Amino acid sequence: MRTHTLAILSKFNNREKLYDLMFTVPYIKIDLVVKKGSLTETAALYLNLLESKGILEPLKKGRTTYYLNHRLMKLITSR
Repeated sequence: MRTHTLAILSKFNNREKLYDLMFTVPYIKIDLVVKKGSLTETAALYLNLLESKGILEPLKKGRTTYYLNHRLMKLITSR
């Protein structure tokens, strides 16, 4: 699955910044990706693609959608 995830992320222009977010915090929201230098529309596209591939899971809270990285949460909580 790791290879599949990296293949998807390799399509993004700011992939290093997205990697940083995906592997340092257990959730991502559009605002965090925008702060790393992406446009809002581009950030939404990135996160929706990762959601469609089953890498992130959306959780809507109010007007904000959080994209959960369950694999990272599992690693964090298993230690």
